[in-house]
Amino acid sequence: VVARWAGEVRRRVGSWEAIEALLQEMLSDSGYMELAYVIDGEGTQLAIAINDAVAGTREIPATVRAGEGLTERPWFRGVMRQGRTIITPVYDSLLSGEPCFTVAAPVKEEGGRIVGVLGLDVNVDSWTKI
Repeated sequence: VVARWAGEVRRRVGSWEAIEALLQEMLSDSGYMELAYVIDGEGTQLAIAINDAVAGTREIPATVRAGEGLTERPWFRGVMRQGRTIITPVYDSLLSGEPCFTVAAPVKEEGGRIVGVLGLDVNVDSWTKI
């Protein structure tokens, strides 16, 4: 799923508003993903969307909305270094405080250069009920 979604994101590279709208649309079809985000390869641009059906009406914390520290996260560094999809161990979500894990995939341009990383935070409790 995340690799296919990364391909959809690639087609919208350059339009962060279009990427954010795409993320919101993708999340609306998911019953287990809390949050979706795309960070450019330099870590300077961020598109983010929340799944209200899973996360409720929580606000995205300002630090998450601003992308603080995202390029230092192991999933971002792993994708940039390895150039492939990775899955993290379970941790407590910054959004809900519930157990989750991140699936992250590279967003590659036609020549194969990584231009961003797509991350999806999967809520473990919701995921195991589907």
